[in-house]
Amino acid sequence: MPEIVRCPRCERKLRIAPELVGKNVKCPTCGATFLPSEGAAPAPDLAAAPAEAAGQPPPPQAAGQDRGYAPVRPVEYAPHRGMLILVFGILGLVVCNIFAPIAWILGNTDLKEIRAGRMDPEGESLTNVGRILGMVGTILTVLSVCATFVIGVVGFVVILAKGGH
Repeated sequence: MPEIVRCPRCERKLRIAPELVGKNVKCPTCGATFLPSEGAAPAPDLAAAPAEAAGQPPPPQAAGQDRGYAPVRPVEYAPHRGMLILVFGILGLVVCNIFAPIAWILGNTDLKEIRAGRMDPEGESLTNVGRILGMVGTILTVLSVCATFVIGVVGFVVILAKGGH
């Protein structure tokens, strides 16, 4: 039967397999690695503990409310730049090609930070869309430069073949 433990960093309840007790596990929410203890169970509700110790029933709760701790969003998140990267991706695709590789590079960097838990995850979708637009814009720019170069070389060869005039 799965064990229920709490992440020591974000307090999220996690269900782990019994064979993982005593081994390092990683919290999917905050990324913290910790060692769950044998016979782990959900942490008791500290607010209800004095009432239960005195033989009184615990206070009533709203339907669906968890008696444990609510996950708290860490304050150490760096703000995301998803909108900036999206704008750079659009500009790089439509207006000025120099913004496309910038969107691609910034998008890759920020997605690594978001997935590492150091940057606000709310910007992940904007960042990813901007990064993809940056990739498309960069690839189209490289293809157009290559095509222009090939057309120029072919034109030059044709002019030389006709006598150079």
